[in-house]
Amino acid sequence: VVTLYQGRFGNNVFQYAAARLFAMERGLKLETEFPGQEILPTTPNENGKFYDGPHIGIGDGDDIFNLPERKGRHVFRGFFQRAEWYFKRRKMLEKIFKPKPVLVENKTDLLMSVRLGDYFYHKIAIHPSWYIKILEKESFSRLVIVTDDPNPDYFKHFAPWNPIIVPNNVVEHWNVIRSCEKVIAANSTYCWWALFFGKAKKIYIFKRWVDNPISNLQEFEGAIQVDGPFLHEVS
Repeated sequence: VVTLYQGRFGNNVFQYAAARLFAMERGLKLETEFPGQEILPTTPNENGKFYDGPHIGIGDGDDIFNLPERKGRHVFRGFFQRAEWYFKRRKMLEKIFKPKPVLVENKTDLLMSVRLGDYFYHKIAIHPSWYIKILEKESFSRLVIVTDDPNPDYFKHFAPWNPIIVPNNVVEHWNVIRSCEKVIAANSTYCWWALFFGKAKKIYIFKRWVDNPISNLQEFEGAIQVDGPFLHEVS
């Protein structure tokens, strides 16, 4: 089994997890290493059967755990963002990934994840009104924000809550998200996995995620789905 990586860390976790789970369930060898070891270490690949060919392409349209058995070199190319696959196989994922322990749990602050950057271009940035709707009904000591882009025009909307913005460091963001019990989650695969391996007990998640029928990551186990607009939908 081989996986061809696309995108950044969060996407890569899905791509590796899908291929590794598939290989484990079929007794095959996964040749591809996970590139994000600094943030999320993995256990060594287990030995399995190896077939040099023929090449069998596997993509986002495939229900990978219900494909017919075929001998060959399975090549994963896609994003594989279907929440139910991973929640059903949580114990297997806990054997594959070894996230570092959460040293201090944050029980009093509200953590808010905001993904902007390239999301402006792809028109999947969430409008600030979505966050405000949740902030106005929640109680918390401090508002702590992790973001890839502290855009002043965007973040001025949250000034009434005097937010603390965590410096843009991927390892630090990972640790902060995982430590908080109460989270407003961006439609970000990075945030999704931090929550999957984190301590959150209450999670708000964007209902439409990215308006892609192949991705159903809004169906996060135990999360509260809240509807709202994308930024480009409001003039």
